[in-house]
Amino acid sequence: MKKKLKNTKDTSSQERKEDHQSKKKEINNCWNCIYHNIDGNYLLGRCNWWFLYEKLDPKEIPNTVIDNGCKFWRNGNDSFHPLLEDIILKLQGVLIDQ
Repeated sequence: MKKKLKNTKDTSSQERKEDHQSKKKEINNCWNCIYHNIDGNYLLGRCNWWFLYEKLDPKEIPNTVIDNGCKFWRNGNDSFHPLLEDIILKLQGVLIDQ
């Protein structure tokens, strides 16, 4: 009987981990990213990260990435707006009072 209870506990723990990972994957996809832009004639949209940080044209998001997200993913609740972050980086993190 103990073995059965232990297996049940392990299964529920594993199910919770899988559920947490699937929820995280849903949240961290391109559809919920601040860089995602659906303007224009692009089926899945384009990523504006390339425009903001690399000064390149926004890249079309491939269907293999759109539901998974990427390493540049950010949500709208992050502390700095991407343009403000870019300005801070250009000033090397120094704020100048005038």
